[in-house]
Amino acid sequence: MLFATPKTAAQSGFLIILIFLLAACSAVTVTPQATVTSPPPPTLTSVPTITATPEPQQPPACAFPLAGTAMEESKPETYTFSEPRITARYGDIVSWLPDSQNVIIMTMEEHLFDGIMGHLQTIELFNTKTQAVQIYATRRSFGSKEFPAWNPTLNAIIYPAPNVLGLDKTTNHFIVDQQIRISYGNPDDTKTLAHDLPRYYISVKSDGSQVVYLENSDKQLYQLYSRTVAQGSLENEQIIPFNSDLFGHRDYPITYDTVWRPNVEQVFFKSPELGQSFLLDINTGKICALDFGDTTWGEKIWVIAARWSPNGRYLAMVRSSGGTPVDFSDLAVLDTTTGNLYVMAFSPDAQGRHYVWDITWAPDNYHLAAIGKVSAYQHCAPNCMDDVDRLYLVDFISKKADLIFPSIQFSSGSIGNNLAWSPDGTKILAQCLTGKQRRLCLISVHIGGQ
Repeated sequence: MLFATPKTAAQSGFLIILIFLLAACSAVTVTPQATVTSPPPPTLTSVPTITATPEPQQPPACAFPLAGTAMEESKPETYTFSEPRITARYGDIVSWLPDSQNVIIMTMEEHLFDGIMGHLQTIELFNTKTQAVQIYATRRSFGSKEFPAWNPTLNAIIYPAPNVLGLDKTTNHFIVDQQIRISYGNPDDTKTLAHDLPRYYISVKSDGSQVVYLENSDKQLYQLYSRTVAQGSLENEQIIPFNSDLFGHRDYPITYDTVWRPNVEQVFFKSPELGQSFLLDINTGKICALDFGDTTWGEKIWVIAARWSPNGRYLAMVRSSGGTPVDFSDLAVLDTTTGNLYVMAFSPDAQGRHYVWDITWAPDNYHLAAIGKVSAYQHCAPNCMDDVDRLYLVDFISKKADLIFPSIQFSSGSIGNNLAWSPDGTKILAQCLTGKQRRLCLISVHIGGQ
């Protein structure tokens, strides 16, 4: 994923407000501490400044049906859910492995502290059957969500990580080499795949046969590279023929998140600040734009989370706007066969506002599980909000959302890491709350007559 600075002060303000709201989803108790006066700590900075490039040109609009789209209609399954089983583990949920038993999670360990940039984060495999944990990597935490990815061909985790090279004493900034690394299961024996990245970014094809990332180039500011997997190992870098002007330049780089479309050589890019989204064909370098419009009051709609259906036909999105404050987040599903956009909202509060915080597809390509937040102003002084996160089963075609567990509170720590549905359809792992503690809850799913 690619992280950067918004292009305008207004956009920056919108992003700060959104991040503040997401971070505020969980209650935090702060214990007063004695005041300590100390010199400002070193700060993190990226390596060398590069001359600015021209403003990016907008790509042409996408035409439907998209190449490689599955044309068959999805057949809905019937799902019933067992009461959640609370595990002893906590952490941010990344994704299930193909075995539908292990899950990649990220967790901040309080006892891991390196004295340079604070606490360290572990990247782990959590076995939902045995509850065993295997640590694959340990990295410094850099605040934003830098997701690792599983490569099923190599049985390895590929992940972004910073390597601190030293301290610039004139600026009091750390000099950091931003890297992509790979771990086969031993956190003390990881390998560097790429370094000198302008921003963290990584995308792995669902079958593990290809890895794509952004790297600095001697000839261009940014360049997309690809490495394929052959005979159990990663081959040398290959340049993707792509005009990287869309990524901006070092002074005003643009933030993009990416999601690889299943079974197709296409990657979906989204920029929350700009409300800009496009598809890139990895083989040809061709791009096309997806425009999801504006709100009724004229604000640009952001795509803040995106998930492809297992067959690659549908793109589900959590959307919001650049408004102040953020008045809604809804669920939209794009049909890449027709270009139709299904939009729905659920769990409105007393003022009619509605918030969808996370989504995950069922294997039938027809249903989704979603966490929706109900926020209602209470009569208290000063004004406060009572936030309750609930789990829903969504039929996006009929625009129906059924509340699964009316009395169980789930968690929306931040968008993108709260729940995941196993590939075989039999389990959902979700973040839930037990009192004020956040834990991982395992939900058994019964399909049809099973």
